[in-house]
Amino acid sequence: MIVDGSIRDADEICQMGLPVYCRATSPGGPHKGWGGHINVPVSCGGVAVCPGDIIVADGDGVVCVSLHRAETILREAKTAVLREKKWTDALEAGKSTVSILGLDKKIRQLGVKWMNKTYESH
Repeated sequence: MIVDGSIRDADEICQMGLPVYCRATSPGGPHKGWGGHINVPVSCGGVAVCPGDIIVADGDGVVCVSLHRAETILREAKTAVLREKKWTDALEAGKSTVSILGLDKKIRQLGVKWMNKTYESH
């Protein structure tokens, strides 16, 4: 459940195993005296969310993927997973993130002093 506002009874909800993403918690009960709409576009956190959009959430946050961009986003995500797997393999092989990401070249270009090494600008 994603709420662009506060919830109450957070401990009980957590014990139920229901994942909830919200801005805050509040001890006071909500006002229940108004109607609403179902299956219509909404704004949540400043993002337009339309019926059919794909919502993915974990401990790092929430993302909304427009249904019409889903295939493109999936393809890009698979590419990112493969790239990060290569980075992880390189790290496990003893390489540094500086060399894996090509940051050593940038460090030299900027003439940055780093860990008792001086990379000169060329």
